[in-house]
Amino acid sequence: EGSMRSWLAALVSGGFGLCFFLNLDVFLFERRILGAPPLYLVLALAGAAIFFLGRLARLGSFPVWRLTLIYFLLAMAGFIFGVGDEMAWQGFLDAALAVIFASAWILLCSEPAALRLLDRVFVLGIAVAAVMNMYEIFHPMLWSKEYGRSAGFYINPNLSALAVTTAMAHLLWRRPRPATAALLLAVSGVAVLTT
Repeated sequence: EGSMRSWLAALVSGGFGLCFFLNLDVFLFERRILGAPPLYLVLALAGAAIFFLGRLARLGSFPVWRLTLIYFLLAMAGFIFGVGDEMAWQGFLDAALAVIFASAWILLCSEPAALRLLDRVFVLGIAVAAVMNMYEIFHPMLWSKEYGRSAGFYINPNLSALAVTTAMAHLLWRRPRPATAALLLAVSGVAVLTT
C-alpha cells in the first residue's frame, strides 16, 4: 500500500505542478477550452490528498501553510466586518480554497517520490518557459498581452517571471550539484530576462 500511495502522490503532484506551474488552467480558460479555474482543480487535488490524512498533524510545521492560514483568518475577519459585502464573501471563498489547496499540496508533497517528481516538473517548466519566452520575442503578442514582453502560458509577463523565479528558488534550495545549479541559473535567467 505504501508504494501505491507514493505512486499516487507522485502522479497527482507532478500533474498539478505542471498544470499550475505552466499556468495551463488559466490559459485554457481564457481560450474557452476549460471551465473557470481553480475550483475543480483544487477539489481534485483535495480528493487525492484524502489518502494522506494521517499526516495532517504535520501541516503546522510548514511556513507556507501557516501563511495561508493567516490569509484565511484575515479574509474571514474581512467577511465578518463586511457583512453583506459581496467582495468580502468572494475574498472569504478564495481564502478557503487557498487553505484547501495548500493543505492538499503539502500532504501530497510530503511523500519523497512526489517531491522528486515535482523537482523534475519544475526543471521541465523552467525549460518550457525559457523556450516559449524566447519564441515570443520573435513573434510578439503571441501569448502575452504586453508588446515586447514575453509571458508564455502566463499571459502576464510578471507572473511568468515570478513562477520561474519561485521554481528556481525551490530547486536551488534542494542543493543541486554546482554544474546543475549554474545551468539552472542560466536557463532561468533567459526565461526571466525575456519577460
